[in-house]
Amino acid sequence: MSIISWVLRFPPLQWATSTLNDALITALRQGPIPTHVAFVCDGNRRYAKTHGMETSEGHSQGFESLKKILEVCLQLNVKVVTVYAFSIENFKRPKWEVDALMDIAKSALAQLGAHGDLADRYGVSVRILGETSLVPPDVLLAIEKVTEQTKHNKKAILNVCFPYTSQSEITHAVRSIVSASTSPSTPIDPESITESTISSHLFTSDCPPLDLLVRTSGVTRMSDFMLWQTGAETMVKFIDCFWPEFDLWRFLPVTSPYTGPEPDESILPSRQMQRLKAAQHRLAAANNLATTTRRPSGPMDNDDRAPLLGRTAGVAGGSEYPSGARGWMQQALVTLKVILLSNYINVLLVFVPLGIVAGMLHWNSTLVFVLNFLAIIPLAALLGFATEELALSVGQTLGGLMNATFGNAVELIVSIVALLKGEIRIVQASMLGSILSNILLVLGMCFFAGGLRYQEQSFNQTVAQTMSSLMAVATASLLIPAAFRASVPSDETTELLDLSRGVSIVLLVLYVLYLYFQLKTHADLYSEQESEDDEQEEKTITAWTAGGLLVVITLLVAFCAEFLVDSIDALVAASGISKTFVGLILIPIVGNAAEHVTSVTVAYKNKMDLAVGIAIGSSMQIALFMTPFLVILGWIVGQPMSLYFQTFETAVLFISVLIVNYLIQDGKSNWLEGALLMGVYAIISMAFFLYRPEDGNDVNRDSIGRSRLVQYDKLRKCIRW
Repeated sequence: MSIISWVLRFPPLQWATSTLNDALITALRQGPIPTHVAFVCDGNRRYAKTHGMETSEGHSQGFESLKKILEVCLQLNVKVVTVYAFSIENFKRPKWEVDALMDIAKSALAQLGAHGDLADRYGVSVRILGETSLVPPDVLLAIEKVTEQTKHNKKAILNVCFPYTSQSEITHAVRSIVSASTSPSTPIDPESITESTISSHLFTSDCPPLDLLVRTSGVTRMSDFMLWQTGAETMVKFIDCFWPEFDLWRFLPVTSPYTGPEPDESILPSRQMQRLKAAQHRLAAANNLATTTRRPSGPMDNDDRAPLLGRTAGVAGGSEYPSGARGWMQQALVTLKVILLSNYINVLLVFVPLGIVAGMLHWNSTLVFVLNFLAIIPLAALLGFATEELALSVGQTLGGLMNATFGNAVELIVSIVALLKGEIRIVQASMLGSILSNILLVLGMCFFAGGLRYQEQSFNQTVAQTMSSLMAVATASLLIPAAFRASVPSDETTELLDLSRGVSIVLLVLYVLYLYFQLKTHADLYSEQESEDDEQEEKTITAWTAGGLLVVITLLVAFCAEFLVDSIDALVAASGISKTFVGLILIPIVGNAAEHVTSVTVAYKNKMDLAVGIAIGSSMQIALFMTPFLVILGWIVGQPMSLYFQTFETAVLFISVLIVNYLIQDGKSNWLEGALLMGVYAIISMAFFLYRPEDGNDVNRDSIGRSRLVQYDKLRKCIRW
């Protein structure tokens, strides 16, 4: 909530605003008021994306805006209000999306018909115009209920076009005329069919002529809505704001042609409709109805048949810009704005140049570590954004493969840099730390955050168990090298490396099989989980832009990762903390911060399939793909990277996976389970804070002893506090 919105909620200001609105409505009611007003409620999805919220919240706010505008119209004594709610063309969308839109429609209809709501207070008769036979039975039941509840209201009419297109309406009218013929054997005289004949068989046959049609979001299209009813006297207005932003103060200029002495020259009347021509000609003519300023500040819509309950946003960098250098510059600025506003974490991008400069000028090692640590966090978010945008342009299967491959790209880049520098301990600790932080901290925060809002949440038990089974296999792949190392002489490192490389090849094969399982043979199991991420359905930048951004961000991450790794030795020597703690606790924060925020956010909004998929799926990807890949890469570059972890580390991973498998086996979660997981992670963090494997690459033994005493004293004081 913005500061202005918070201030406006102050009771005296609310009273003043309400009084001013009532006075304004009273003044407007004294002049000519349109009898029939229609709205194309466009821009809910782009409003949600612009404000960093879920698409469903954008639709919810759009419905609240519709109720407010409807109340304004009723207070102005507008007799008929028609809204475009759902196009027949929207049924061509994926099934999961259509089902989601139907749920929203069912909820909205129930609210409209509730006792004491607008329809009840203002005597509004709610009518559903369209091919209602196409909707599911439960939605059809909601339609029949709200229609029955409000059928005796006579003061005003609310027409909800759902599901509707003007072409379908005209076709329905023609069929009604034919079926109404008194003599089936006698053909209908074409000369007997007039404009009045067709008008009397439309869904709006008993409504007055359309006086005013309003479309928000700055899009200048009719979208196959009310084409017959839009006549020579109809005023069409395109408003340059999203529908949830449309209020009384934006509605006031729309009514000025009816209240002011001078006509609004920015509103051009539609051309004289040729009543008996095909609807396609009407749409082509209607696109030239008005000349209003298009939105230069955001992407435009490509799908012109999804007015209220959903729309796929267009691409920044399209054809809505003037030609030449000025248009190129405007397009570049819009694209840059979309990229920078893709995530709130991008505010940390200021640390990217600072981190690179600090590393190149050899500043204090601790400062270099901190600056590059903060710099990689927003770069990780941008890398995920670029990957998702590029995946939308290459198809579902290849896009899913890209998301799976680059899902943990930052951790992979940091680990590769560390591996090439011989920092095997950092690589192993960062892999283990990423797994633990995802399955314990992130999953625990998801359960806890969602549990604060919902008593109990459910998720896809089959998918979660599949990923947990794979995690158990990955854990076994670490237990076996540890058991092998304990059973053979300590100097037999060659056999251990050979075992690790063989196991890594098997794990990579299992990971490929899992991708084939997820993307091909059992894709239906994951369709619901993927459908919850609505933002992935909107392409906001071009494929070339996304590809270029991916390359640039990868290079920047490589630079920052190199300076980060180079500063670890000096940081360990100066602070006394171990490399294990740096790799296991600190480095996982770098690559997973944006992903962690996303998973907790969607869990709080009751999208647990997506939250569990992010947390456990990311851990599984690290265990089955990244860790064995680094072993093979170490084999290629001559670094002795193996799957042998210290006994304590292996035991911690085994216990963690066991606890997670036990908690998710019922497919349900609550806040207590989240607290348990976070508690386990806190215990492990304290243990690794004090844990130091005997590693010659760490600080010398004396400094280890001294630092242990200092750290123990600090931890003791912290616990006592």
